[in-house]
Amino acid sequence: MEPLFDFYAEHAGCGIGSVSARLACLRNASISALARAQDTAQYHCTAPFHLFHPTLDGKLIVDTPTVSILQGNLRDIPIIVGATSNETLSGGDIPTALKAFFPGLNDNDIDEYLEVYPSSDFDSDGQREQVATGESELICAREIIGRAAAKKSKAWTYRYNQAVPTSGSSTVGHASENWMMFKGTSTGFNGSTVFQPMRPADEAFAEELIAYWLSFVRAGDPNTYKLARSPMWPSYTINKKERIVLQEGPDNSTTVSGSFPEVEPDLETKRCLFVASKVHQEQD
Repeated sequence: MEPLFDFYAEHAGCGIGSVSARLACLRNASISALARAQDTAQYHCTAPFHLFHPTLDGKLIVDTPTVSILQGNLRDIPIIVGATSNETLSGGDIPTALKAFFPGLNDNDIDEYLEVYPSSDFDSDGQREQVATGESELICAREIIGRAAAKKSKAWTYRYNQAVPTSGSSTVGHASENWMMFKGTSTGFNGSTVFQPMRPADEAFAEELIAYWLSFVRAGDPNTYKLARSPMWPSYTINKKERIVLQEGPDNSTTVSGSFPEVEPDLETKRCLFVASKVHQEQD
């Protein structure tokens, strides 16, 4: 991590002096200078580590998040957690992609993955690769966090199923909901943002999403102040793993919701239990 710190400090204008002197300089640097240095490190730092992640110090952070969650070490508060339909941060064949993302996985782990994600369960090799990588990287956080939170309080989970309208693709990729939640916004380098035009159906769907989320903020329940046209969002429980599918209304409707409840598929539940069993190898 030291080379990353050196790179960051230098690009924030604090590259001279002892560590304590550079830290003092960073504390007085402008937010814009810090933000630019952070993004520059992500894209241009050639050190072994070029991203900023929490460090297990045994005091503030005593274990990896998934281990802590599986042990029930989380706050007794209601929670919303979800994923998009086609989540993944990787591409290519399953062994190569998983080992690149999780270097702690060995060949035996990969063989188990290939057994848990057989070709016969999927419509294509591409879908198999997307699900096998996406569930470990992103999707199974929904099940793992939802299950743990439901034991303590109330949990609501979702599957976001609306592609970004301006993407030219039907794939509902990672963070697709952000475009809708922030009213046609695509984020860029250094916190910049680009607003794109929204169709009436997009505006109506965005209002529906925002109403659910603001209701949760106000009342701890996404249903309390939801729009009248929106369906009830079922809570996720240990015995009834229901969630909501969030998508636009039929035929570009602005008055009819396209969202609906669904039950978490058994195969997905089993796969995510397998993913959770690899927590020590994946260190997530």
